[in-house]
Amino acid sequence: MQLPLAEQEMEQPRMTPAEFRELAILELMQMVELITINRGCIHGRLETALAKPAQLGGRPFLGPRLGPCNGDCLFCMARGKRRDVFRPVFCSSLVCILVRGFSTRERMQLYSDLVDFLWNSNDISKSVYDLSSSSLYKRHVEGTVLQLLGSRMLKPVVRWNSEEESYITHVKLAHTDNMAHVTVDRSQHLEGLFYCQLDDAWDGIETKQASGNPAEAGSAT
Repeated sequence: MQLPLAEQEMEQPRMTPAEFRELAILELMQMVELITINRGCIHGRLETALAKPAQLGGRPFLGPRLGPCNGDCLFCMARGKRRDVFRPVFCSSLVCILVRGFSTRERMQLYSDLVDFLWNSNDISKSVYDLSSSSLYKRHVEGTVLQLLGSRMLKPVVRWNSEEESYITHVKLAHTDNMAHVTVDRSQHLEGLFYCQLDDAWDGIETKQASGNPAEAGSAT
């Protein structure tokens, strides 16, 4: 005879703190993906995830492009308004800066390190966003970092900080464990290797095509 639901739950093994953190991060990343990666109407994707989560391969926010919702969500509104939150980027330039930043350290703290590193990179307004420096704001860089997290190009790593007695979230580049401490050298083609490994991850991030540069990839969404 099947046990009542309450007793079934009691029979389940308890999660360890590490397992609980891993699950919490997974669920948080699914929410980040929902609100930062343009794969269609947020309302439609959320409705699909709630109605048929088992059909979406365990990643409930990768559903079909439903909608539109008459411009009531970030990805159904006019492109100009959306670009005030998520600016299109030059893929290769952004990858080059990221690989350079992570080449001397395996991981960075999310905001105190990574956002400041990108914001302070030389000429990022032109090389990554093709904007004048007066038109680029730090919120645009923060939006890009959130999209990199949502696309899984950046991987969150939670560690206990004994000095502050709290958990600290760092991020690392996905698929680059073997590149953690190498010196960036264009002859080694590290930017290209990283880019190719994560080629599909750009889907849903609006990108720019550099004129006269066939290596610049990614289609605008």
